[in-house]
Amino acid sequence: MAGKQAKTLSADHIDDLLFFAERSRHPLRNRLIVLLSVRAGLRAAEIAKLSWDMVLGICSASYLTQA
Repeated sequence: MAGKQAKTLSADHIDDLLFFAERSRHPLRNRLIVLLSVRAGLRAAEIAKLSWDMVLGICSASYLTQA
């Protein structure tokens, strides 16, 4: 049984999502959710299970490699 092909969003659709996220009640949270989904390929359930330590650990590691 073959799996379904994941749907991908165009750059315009991603821009629309980010535009909407920035004008919502919680713009930073919603922008992060969109970016985690688009850039990291995480699903809603995976994003919901993230802890701040997981998110901040990724951010600090990327800052260390950019220096």
